[in-house]
Amino acid sequence: MRLLKGESVYEKAIIRDLNRTFTDNEYFQTKDGQDALFNVAKAYSLYDVEVGYYQSVLFIAGPLLLNMPEEEAFCVLVQLMTRYDLRGQFKPQSDLLSQRLYQLTYLIRDHLPHVHRHFESQGIQASMYATTWFISVFAYKFPLEVVFRIYDTFLSDGIEALFRVALALLEKNQSNILVLEYDKLLQFLKHDLLRVYTLYINRMKQLASFMTHTESLYQQNDLTN
Repeated sequence: MRLLKGESVYEKAIIRDLNRTFTDNEYFQTKDGQDALFNVAKAYSLYDVEVGYYQSVLFIAGPLLLNMPEEEAFCVLVQLMTRYDLRGQFKPQSDLLSQRLYQLTYLIRDHLPHVHRHFESQGIQASMYATTWFISVFAYKFPLEVVFRIYDTFLSDGIEALFRVALALLEKNQSNILVLEYDKLLQFLKHDLLRVYTLYINRMKQLASFMTHTESLYQQNDLTN
């Protein structure tokens, strides 16, 4: 990428964030993985000077880099930030993120009224638990096997897909949400929403492991033939 020839004022910030991004992913804890994240984030900071750099860019780029080369990942990142208007969530003096969280609050009110009333009674606002959902396309805390599926839907349907995922998560966990109070409720919303999908996630991980093993066997077979 030609952009990498330039210097970015964000280089030190990007390097600082690499070790605390996708900490559970083996590839992104290697030099190759971190170099790929660094290159895409640096290139974007030079391409979009108004936005520059946020750690969320690393989380958005990560799932892309696991599926395509750096240059392609950068191009798709640009499309996500512009065509799907993720960049508006990071622009200075922009209230787009606040608008989306406000929209989510009213979607919860309309579709999950019991959850909405419980959130109000406990003083829980969407900004307390859902901000990272929107600024990282759910990649901040969610297993990558799940994030890949969310990306598929997001690329197909746009920002509406993120609202649907958010509502589905809250609806699936409604019985747990309604019995928790402030501290435990906030902890649950931030860290434990996917617990009900544990069986599904484990199956996805097993499938991914099987596919990787199968691909390795094919490669070994090609080398011996």
